[in-house]
Amino acid sequence: MNKKITLLLIVFLFSTFATFSQKTENSKNLLWEISGKDLKTSSYVFGTMHMMPKKDFFYPNQFMEKFYSCEVLVMEINMDLSLKEQLALAPKVKYPEGKTLKDYMAEEDYNKYRAFFTDTMGLKASKLNTYEKLKPFFAYSLILKKLLPGKMVMFEPKLSKMAKKKKMEIYGLETIDFQMDMVGSISIEEQVEMFLIPEDASKTNNLVTEFFKTTEIYKTQDIEGMMEMTEEEADGNEQFIKTFLTDRNKDWIPKIEKLIANKPTFIAVGAAHLGGEFGVLNLLREAGYTVTAVID
Repeated sequence: MNKKITLLLIVFLFSTFATFSQKTENSKNLLWEISGKDLKTSSYVFGTMHMMPKKDFFYPNQFMEKFYSCEVLVMEINMDLSLKEQLALAPKVKYPEGKTLKDYMAEEDYNKYRAFFTDTMGLKASKLNTYEKLKPFFAYSLILKKLLPGKMVMFEPKLSKMAKKKKMEIYGLETIDFQMDMVGSISIEEQVEMFLIPEDASKTNNLVTEFFKTTEIYKTQDIEGMMEMTEEEADGNEQFIKTFLTDRNKDWIPKIEKLIANKPTFIAVGAAHLGGEFGVLNLLREAGYTVTAVID
């Protein structure tokens, strides 16, 4: 697709990258210790990838030891939603009543979009029909998952299950409503633009290729590499970066401070939240904490 949808892919997988251009020592690391500033016990911050192939899934060295040393698990959102909460989300992911993607696209663009996903990418037309009832941001996420070969796994459900078994407290840095409203801040028209197919369809980014590219970078635990990839794709999308990424990192710091002051806490957020001038690691340092890579 176009560069906007490629950026959306990266944000979806790494779930948010901080802004760029500041090196982080030992940057090839996903697990970091937070200490100092009168903390009685250390806490930890870990960078996840929200979806990756089961065959590539891994925990970094010392992960289990540090995770089980904590009493609290903090993620971007608390994954446990009641049925009532789930039902309340439905209007936020769908088009206005009676509308579908076709109502927001010129006929020529719509035909190209259909042909690309069914003929080029091999997606079943019946599935595409279902996804077209959802706003593009959510439809895109489901299309990506459907196109990927093999079984996919996610860190967050695994961490939540481990925490419950250990009877850890579980909190979210944000609510699902906040995240939905954040997506809603991008107009439907802007979201639809992400699906536009260029005149020369051969220049369209292959979604599966891009997915595996991000997976390989994550496997190296290279924070700088993740940031560089996002910087390349984010050209011209400064407001997107600010809204989805930088502002959220800044908002998280006082919440994290309150949690780690009371109990040893394991914080799991999208991997590229970690690095950069406005990344979680540097913002914690600026708040007076010592933040060091957990290495053998």
